[in-house]
Amino acid sequence: MSGIGGQVRLITGESFGAGKSYFAVMEAEKIVEKGSPYAKIYSNIRAHAELGNGITEMPDDWRTCDQYSLLIIDELQKSEKFSKHFSSRRDSEIVDFTEIRHKHLDVWLITPNTKLINADIRELVSHHYYIEVASKKVSKCFVFKRAQTNITKGLKQTALDTFTFNIEEKYWKLYKSTEDGVASDRQTHFNMNLVVFIIGAAFTLALIGALFWYLFSDTKNKVDQITTDENGKKVAPIVSPVASNPVDDLAIRIKDCQEQFKWSAEMCKDAIDKKAYEQRTGELAARTGNDMNTIVANYNPNRPYDVKLPEEMPMQINDYPRMSGVITVRGGKLIAVNQYGDYMPEVSQEDCRRYLNGYRPFDYSGAKKSIGMSNQANNNSPQINDLQI
Repeated sequence: MSGIGGQVRLITGESFGAGKSYFAVMEAEKIVEKGSPYAKIYSNIRAHAELGNGITEMPDDWRTCDQYSLLIIDELQKSEKFSKHFSSRRDSEIVDFTEIRHKHLDVWLITPNTKLINADIRELVSHHYYIEVASKKVSKCFVFKRAQTNITKGLKQTALDTFTFNIEEKYWKLYKSTEDGVASDRQTHFNMNLVVFIIGAAFTLALIGALFWYLFSDTKNKVDQITTDENGKKVAPIVSPVASNPVDDLAIRIKDCQEQFKWSAEMCKDAIDKKAYEQRTGELAARTGNDMNTIVANYNPNRPYDVKLPEEMPMQINDYPRMSGVITVRGGKLIAVNQYGDYMPEVSQEDCRRYLNGYRPFDYSGAKKSIGMSNQANNNSPQINDLQI
């Protein structure tokens, strides 16, 4: 029982006969059936204590109820202190109601409209159950966090919970909704919008069905005319083959490719027509010489002695940086220079010494020279091998 106390449930409805008292009786009966956690369940609903199970009649002063109990107060607007016309906040009964948690009391308040009860009591509501008639035997309930005074269509969409419940004999026989015990008819609403929707939907379906029937009948008559000879006998229709144009087909495929991938017409044509792509690539290679055998050469000018050439690969190199001399700089460090006299600092000291010892890298772009002409050129050219800076 440690969790009991301080819960104030307000139950209101859109009209008379919405099922407010019925809902409270049904909920109380379910609590009893499951094994009530309350010491007692008090109720002032007409004949509820007499006909219900485990229900005690509400005393004149609710403050005399036992602790750890549930209080069900129907027609709350009739209570002088709880009515909207009573406004003294210093009244002892109002003050005591603000302290129901101290006595471990839970309270269900039932009234036709929230505006009929005292504003101070209204502020203490923890959950508001608003009930409306869904049909003759079904009610719909919207649950809100606090007491609501103006239930609108938009407000209903913000409800914490929404559910329906059936009006069953096993529950409404546990109390009397009228003084003589004869239940009055519930006020149900005629949903004109629903009726209009159903009529419109039926008319639309009928129209669609008639249209399909007309099209089917017309098509069937035309087919019968084509497949029936003068004597009324069925014959096979003559179908003339239509020759497809490869050029038109290719153009259509290229256009579809452009729309789908956002490529150019040439890119799409290369992707679709492999034969045309290979032919165009071959013609381009023959005209420019841009094939893999002529443009791939593994040569690093900083490692002139480590040239690697693919097998069966013709060389078509016009010029490249090549080691043409070695000079000595301060500190005795050797540095290579190219054919234009530019430094080649990445050439190793070992390669510089090899050059000075007479080992020259082969010049792959130079013209063929005789040994005699080479020696004569070397004798006439300025020597920079031993130049010091």
